[in-house]
Amino acid sequence: SHMYFLLDGALQYLQVIVEGEPIKATQVNPNQWASEAALWTNWIHRGELVALTECRIVSLDAACFSNIIADAHPATWMR
Repeated sequence: SHMYFLLDGALQYLQVIVEGEPIKATQVNPNQWASEAALWTNWIHRGELVALTECRIVSLDAACFSNIIADAHPATWMR
């Protein structure tokens, strides 16, 4: 439902495939993002995003983003 942009700090995404057991850990650093697929699909999270340090995060609501893009002329966003 949201895409997240990390401005400061450190996050870690723990992907869970086997019930309750994290099998893959990916660190998210400043100027990186998480959950971009939420903008383009009906996304279901398969893990947890946790703060490793104090963070500043910008959240982009997928439904609002979709409405804005749908109303925009393609020439505006396809540059």
